[in-house]
Amino acid sequence: MSDYYDFLREQQSFLYLGESGGDLATTWPYGDRDLPSYPDVPPRRKNLAKSLRILNTAVIAASRMMGSDPLPTWLDIDPMTHEFRQEAFQRRYREQEMQEDTLRGWWDGYNLGVGAVQVGFLDKDGGQVAGTSHINATCVAWDPLSPSPVESDWLAVTRFLPLEDAQAMYPSIGTQRTCQLITHQMDRSMEVVRVIEYWHRGNAAFAPTYCVFAGQVEYGPVRHQSNPWGNAIPVALYVHLCPPGMQRPVGQVWLQMASQVQINEVEADMLDKFINGKSIDLLDSSKMDKQDFKKVRDGKQRFIRLEPGTDGQVAFTRIPEQQIAAATLQLLQYMEGRTAEESGMSDLDRGSPLGGERSATEISVLDARSQMNQAYVARQTALYMTRFVTILSKAFKIG
Repeated sequence: MSDYYDFLREQQSFLYLGESGGDLATTWPYGDRDLPSYPDVPPRRKNLAKSLRILNTAVIAASRMMGSDPLPTWLDIDPMTHEFRQEAFQRRYREQEMQEDTLRGWWDGYNLGVGAVQVGFLDKDGGQVAGTSHINATCVAWDPLSPSPVESDWLAVTRFLPLEDAQAMYPSIGTQRTCQLITHQMDRSMEVVRVIEYWHRGNAAFAPTYCVFAGQVEYGPVRHQSNPWGNAIPVALYVHLCPPGMQRPVGQVWLQMASQVQINEVEADMLDKFINGKSIDLLDSSKMDKQDFKKVRDGKQRFIRLEPGTDGQVAFTRIPEQQIAAATLQLLQYMEGRTAEESGMSDLDRGSPLGGERSATEISVLDARSQMNQAYVARQTALYMTRFVTILSKAFKIG
C-alpha cells in the first residue's frame, strides 16, 4: 500500500506545489514546502466503464436521492416570510443551475467518498447574487487529523485559471506564477495559474482566516484577510463513509469494486467456454496403420488407414463440449448478491427480474436487504443538503 499512497501523494504534490518528487518532506512537523502527509481522494472514474452495473447503480441512487428539489424550513421567522424565502430559494435553485452543481457534488461523494459544492457570489445585472460551483473531489484538501472534512478546522480548494482571468481577479499576479498544463497526448499546452483558496474556521490559536495563493505557495498569499463567512467555510460537503483505520472517506465504487472484479472474471471464463469449448474428435494413433501414420506425419500423404480388423468407432474418441461447472454458476450468483448488498440496489431497482423461482416473500426479503445501505445514504444526503442550505442562507445574508 505504501507504493499506492506514494503515487497518490505525487499527484497531490503537483496539484498544490506544482512539482513532484522525493524532495518533498513527508515527516512531521510540516516544513516550509511540505504538504500534509495523507493521500488524495483516489479517482476511480475510469474503472466505472468496466462495470455498467456499478454505473447503473449510481444513476439509480442519484435519481432516488437527488430527484426532488429541497424545501428548507426555518423556525425563527413568521409564516409569510417563511413562504417567500422558500419560493426565492427554489427559484434560484432551479434557475441558476444550483441543482446541477449539488448533483455533481453528490455524485462525487457517492462514488469516490467526498463531494463538494462551493457557495459564492456571481456578478449579474450590475450587482451580485449568490451562486454555486461544483469542485472536483481531487481538488479539496483538509486537516489530515480529521477523518471527515466536515470536522476539519480548515479547507483548501485548488483551481487552474487562465492567466488573464487570474490577473483580472488578482492584479498583482505576474507571468512568473504560471505553469504549463499539457494534455496526455502531448499535443497542446496551456498557460494557467494555480489558485488555492484557503479558509480557517478559527480556534484557540487562530482567528477565522481567508487566504488566496496564486502560483507557487512560497510566493505567499495574494489575499489575506479575516474569513468573511465568520467561523464557517462556504463549501457544502457530501461525505459517504469514514471507515475506521482509513485516512479518507470511501464511496460505493470502492465497496463494489472487489465483488465486480470477481464477477468480471467469472463472466470472462463463461464466455471463453462458450466460444472455445467446442467438441472435438481424437484418433487413437495405436489403431492407425503404421506406414500411413509415418507418411502423414512427414507430409507425404493425406489419408490414414486403420489397422486391419479395427472398428472405426473404437479408433475415435469424442470429447464433448466443455460445460460450465455448477460451482461457477453458484459463485456468480453469490457475487451478484454481494454487489446488491454493497450497493443497496436490488435487481428490482434495476428493472431486472429476479432469477429462479422465488416466492413473493423471498423477493421482498431480498429487496429489503438491499435497502439497508440506502437508509444510510439517505441520511448522508439529508445532511449534505442541510449544509448546502445553511451556507446558501448565510450567503443571502452576506449579499
